Amino acid sequence: MHRQSLAFGCAICALLISACACSGKRCERVYNHDEDAAWISARLGPLTLLDLSFDGLRDAALEGEQSPHLPYSVAELRRAMPLGMRYEHSITSTSNSALDGKIRTTTVVAADEQGLTLAYSFGASEATRQSMTWSEFSTLAEPETLVWQREMLVNAMGMDRECVIFYRVSKGREEVVVYAKSIPGPPVIAELREGGESVSRLELSGFAESGPVYEPTLEAVRAAAADGEQSPPPPFSAADLRKATQPGREYLFDYLSNEEETTTAFTQIIRFTEIREDGCTFLQGVKGDGEPDQVQESRATWEELEGHADFSWAESSARFEATVLVLGELRNVWVYYVKHGLAESIFVFAKDLPGPPALFEHYVADKLITRMALIGFAEGGE
Repeated sequence: MHRQSLAFGCAICALLISACACSGKRCERVYNHDEDAAWISARLGPLTLLDLSFDGLRDAALEGEQSPHLPYSVAELRRAMPLGMRYEHSITSTSNSALDGKIRTTTVVAADEQGLTLAYSFGASEATRQSMTWSEFSTLAEPETLVWQREMLVNAMGMDRECVIFYRVSKGREEVVVYAKSIPGPPVIAELREGGESVSRLELSGFAESGPVYEPTLEAVRAAAADGEQSPPPPFSAADLRKATQPGREYLFDYLSNEEETTTAFTQIIRFTEIREDGCTFLQGVKGDGEPDQVQESRATWEELEGHADFSWAESSARFEATVLVLGELRNVWVYYVKHGLAESIFVFAKDLPGPPALFEHYVADKLITRMALIGFAEGGE
């Protein structure tokens, strides 16, 4: 039996016992909702809201107060949303059939003392990103217009949780939003109505705390490659590269060379200057304080650029998927391991950045010879 039903039954029993105790006399006891609710709460604990429909949440909130406050402080959010934290929401939508029934994944892909970046994705679709300060994120939950708020237990994700329920109404739009105190971050429930009809509803179906960020060291990549896809194709097709590349697209790399007992380090720049249907023109140079120097201009077809990541010539090659920090953000990547004789190479390609690898390391007899790591990127275009 639900706790609400049990509590209601106890209240009825209490009234019946009281009536019997009157022994036929006119009962002087007057039912008082607040007193009985306190009596029940003292014996059974606080009541849990089981009706999670829009009406149930709205009615619960309307019994609260109209002096709402934010559900979480900036400090609470910063502690509870580390790099890699992930939330999954199931979506019900009458306004967008493409989203109805889908699962939206929200991942903290960057976080520091000042703010965070969230990546939103649906299944295997490309993620969209949103960056903000912690203060800005906290005010996403800030009540607007006419608002009611109530704190109570809500049966969310299969268990009773202390929650804050908001009900907002403005110009024909109604919204109920529920935040769980034990899960600082996005709401556990959010539903929007317009003209009395539900438009969309999100419900938290799962969340996972961050694990260790994958580090593509030579030893780790060797081991993972054994179970990876063998003799893989290039990560991006010629069509992928053409679609992603615009005039002005630019990459900055930290470049390290340990050849012939001499270590050389500098910042390399690659900038695309002309884009054609059959190919492109790009500049390569050393980045200084001003314009790059030692500039070389090159032309290539898209098929030639695709072929740069064709490792069919090697003794062996393999790839696997991972989540790696690229430009300070967690990104889904392909990690390639290429072996030819005593030479071994690692290539890390960010799936959302078609183009050169975000990381390239070349080893001979376990000694690092060359390393290129992406440290800057500009999209280009208009």
